[in-house]
Amino acid sequence: LLQRLLSGVVSSGVTMLSRQTLPTATDSILERDGNDGNGKNVVSQQPKSMYMASGAGVPEIKTILSGFVIPGFLGAKTLVLKVVGSVFAVASGLPLGKEAPLIHIGCCVANLVGQVFPKYRLNGKQIRELITAGSAAGISAAFGAPIGGILFAFEVSSQVHHSRSYV
Repeated sequence: LLQRLLSGVVSSGVTMLSRQTLPTATDSILERDGNDGNGKNVVSQQPKSMYMASGAGVPEIKTILSGFVIPGFLGAKTLVLKVVGSVFAVASGLPLGKEAPLIHIGCCVANLVGQVFPKYRLNGKQIRELITAGSAAGISAAFGAPIGGILFAFEVSSQVHHSRSYV
């Protein structure tokens, strides 16, 4: 019981080390002109913080693959903290799975490999394709199902939305 408790405490402590403050849109507006165009000062929002290694990470990965940027979410520090935190979380016996963290870990590895090569580093579309492949590798590792990983990658990367109009 004490081992499980200590594993849970270590897991949460490691996750707390991944806190990062995100930039806000109003900060850049305030830096640019200092007012809203009508002579009134723009009040800056409170900075938002995010724990990069917390949670599953799948919603954030879907957000990144749709074209948004979350600075540091797929970096080396997040990778190390996610691996260590996940190991201790699973060891604590808490009712949680290793599947979603493995998707995040696969995407972190794919992003770091992509940053080595200028072909990927300088092209947002190609780095997102590489991250999609990393998510497929994470699913394949988690479930031992390579075809399931490919299907997940297709699901995540599909950006075509079909709609019917009834006239």
